[in-house]
Amino acid sequence: MKIKRQDILEATLSLADKNGLSGVSLKSVAKYLNIKTPSLYNHIESLEDLLFSAASCGMKEMNSLLKECAVGISGEQAVLAVAQQYLSYLTVHPGIYETIQWAFWQNNTEIQQHFQNYRQLLQKLIVSCGFKTEQAEQNADILAGFLHGFCTQQLGNAISSPEKVFPKLEFAVKALLQGLKTQA
Repeated sequence: MKIKRQDILEATLSLADKNGLSGVSLKSVAKYLNIKTPSLYNHIESLEDLLFSAASCGMKEMNSLLKECAVGISGEQAVLAVAQQYLSYLTVHPGIYETIQWAFWQNNTEIQQHFQNYRQLLQKLIVSCGFKTEQAEQNADILAGFLHGFCTQQLGNAISSPEKVFPKLEFAVKALLQGLKTQA
């Protein structure tokens, strides 16, 4: 079997979700693919290069899912749909999300661009809730921080009992939006 870069990337994503970011190494990827570690260098520059690619792939997928779930709806309903999809993505792909966060903290340019696309989506949703356009950037940053914090804090509960976490998420999002409206 001839290995391609895409095979290596898919193995990395799978290992990240199964074992977390710390469980991904060139040795583990090679073992997963049943090849020798040096063979990976025919397709990648380094582990860091591979992790950045995995994070980019994950962030693109997450952004696509978030946009898709907001199509045809607006306002609070759209924000709630995006919040639930965000939590669902973390629940299904906790290791990929961890890899995305790592790449973001490394100030990776590609991940930063994906994050800007995510922020733009949140800004559109904020405006659809009746906020002024000049408030959209600040409020989108608040919403992004809230979603990251709430969802990572609740991740263990969401994996075992999502039906218990989604109502809490809905309550928290509504409270956040109401609080932002009082500051407008």
